[in-house]
Amino acid sequence: MTFPQRPDLLRCAMEYAARGIGVVPVNANKRPLVKWKVWQTERPTDRDLRDWFERDDAHGLAVVTGKVSGGLTVRDFDDRDAFGAWATRHPAIAEALPIVETGRGFHVWFTSDATKTVKYPDGELRAGGAIAVCPPTWHRSGVRYSWLNPLPDGPIPTMDPTLFLPVNESECSECSECTQNTTSDYSDSSEHSDSRTIETVIAETLPTQAGERRHKLFNLARGLKFDLRMASSQPAELKAVVRQWHGKALPVIQTKNFDETWADFLAAWECAHTPLSADPVGNAFDGAKTEGTPTVAGQYDTPDVQRLVRACHILAHRAGDSPFYLSSHDAARRLGVPQPTAFRWLKMLVADGLLVAIEPGNRHRATRYRWTGSLQSAPDAPGRTDGTPTPCESSDAGTRASVRAVDAPQSRARGKSALCPVSVQTSPTHRSKP
Repeated sequence: MTFPQRPDLLRCAMEYAARGIGVVPVNANKRPLVKWKVWQTERPTDRDLRDWFERDDAHGLAVVTGKVSGGLTVRDFDDRDAFGAWATRHPAIAEALPIVETGRGFHVWFTSDATKTVKYPDGELRAGGAIAVCPPTWHRSGVRYSWLNPLPDGPIPTMDPTLFLPVNESECSECSECTQNTTSDYSDSSEHSDSRTIETVIAETLPTQAGERRHKLFNLARGLKFDLRMASSQPAELKAVVRQWHGKALPVIQTKNFDETWADFLAAWECAHTPLSADPVGNAFDGAKTEGTPTVAGQYDTPDVQRLVRACHILAHRAGDSPFYLSSHDAARRLGVPQPTAFRWLKMLVADGLLVAIEPGNRHRATRYRWTGSLQSAPDAPGRTDGTPTPCESSDAGTRASVRAVDAPQSRARGKSALCPVSVQTSPTHRSKP
């Protein structure tokens, strides 16, 4: 097959470098051709780039994430369905960010304060000096890395890395619940705003060490937008609050220029979708401490099991027609019991017919449940409420959620970067929609 000519790679490497992004050469197997640890903290010179891309075995290039590239972070989706689920959950973000189509999936580019790579079941979050192959690299399989959404003319947007957690990741089960209920549960709820003022939100979101500025600005945006119901406030009003926050944060943050803080806040404002106070799983378990519905909880002898039943009822009510997420780790933490105990209790509720496991979880993701609201008659199993393991979990194929493929966001005409125009085009022979 034909690879890009080295002058094209060199030109693209120069253009990446001009944007403040570190690059290294890779071979046809996507392996770096140089010892790139030093380039995690230093950017190559023009001479370095020429020397690298004049090599006969230089078939592509990779960007270096982290501080050396202005905080560049790459969310690698190896699974196209996982990318589709994420893009469906965050359509505005998926439209706004640069996205690279790879041989197996997609790379989503943004900037953040992330300092290390995190592995996920559907890929990984690359940061802190990790590399990511980029356009216009060809793989020897015939696949070329190409832009689905091109780089913007200006800076790459800053995002909170928690927005890129897997949809079914156990650590983001609460985040999933927040996303489902943002408009209905938080916009009119006084419990999330009456106890807070601008001063308390500022105090709660001040950074305590260098490197936290963007993340804390994102939390400030959440607190103002939802907890204080300032979603319709004028920019001038918000700017005054951000200036106050910036003044208090100055002793800690490294970025002293207020313009940078204001610009980062505006980017965070667009991406803020949940209140600062949002903790649906915690709120459900807190609400389950009191006696109340459902009455079926009274059919269990153990107080903590009764509370678990009430919490599941609350989560199901908030989820509406959708399943709710709950991991045994979350349940154990809220109930103050060992994780194996919470795991057995959840299996018990499934075996008793009170819950249906729509999508089983594992050590990486939370289980999705649907509430039935009634117990099955089980005369031959009188001892199931004592916390002992049940013999099996329902495997009825009819209760499994079907996996639905979704279309990836379409490339927009806006702000097409001049960076490597050849890389924006995609060969119809190799390109396929997710």
